[in-house]
Amino acid sequence: MPGPIIPQPRSFTVEYHRRQNILTTPVKISEVFKPGSSKTQNFVETVGIWDTGATGSVITKEIIDSLKLKPIGNIEMRGVHGSKIVNTYLINIALPNGVEIVGVKATEAKQLSGNLGALIGMDIINHGDLAITNCGGKTIMTFRVPPIEKIDFNKDRPLTRQQRRRIFRKNQKKI
Repeated sequence: MPGPIIPQPRSFTVEYHRRQNILTTPVKISEVFKPGSSKTQNFVETVGIWDTGATGSVITKEIIDSLKLKPIGNIEMRGVHGSKIVNTYLINIALPNGVEIVGVKATEAKQLSGNLGALIGMDIINHGDLAITNCGGKTIMTFRVPPIEKIDFNKDRPLTRQQRRRIFRKNQKKI
């Protein structure tokens, strides 16, 4: 299988009100279909957690049942609680601002913590550029597909001692 199709360049940015340990975004999930087809698709709206430690994306049994998805196979899923054989499904995922990932092979989970409906894993993240900053005491996450340029914080010129102090003080006030 060739992997997900990224229909057109898109990006989105989410600014949280404070520093976050968990990154979530709204997502819409549907049965796989070719973008631009005339067939009307049913989407289920939910919240997805972004997990760079997960190799693949996951959807809950509730989402699967709601969309009446049929499994395309199964796979051994390994996690902190051990491993088990779970069904896989072929889906489309719509992220904020029209970012669409087509043809995602997602695994089934009975449920995800916090009433989340999806987990966005590296199978989606590695199709684009993801950056996270905590400047000013707020977490800001931005994602774009396809990847456009190399992001390298080391290529920027070093900050002076005075600039580092100013940034440190500013960030401490907002915590």
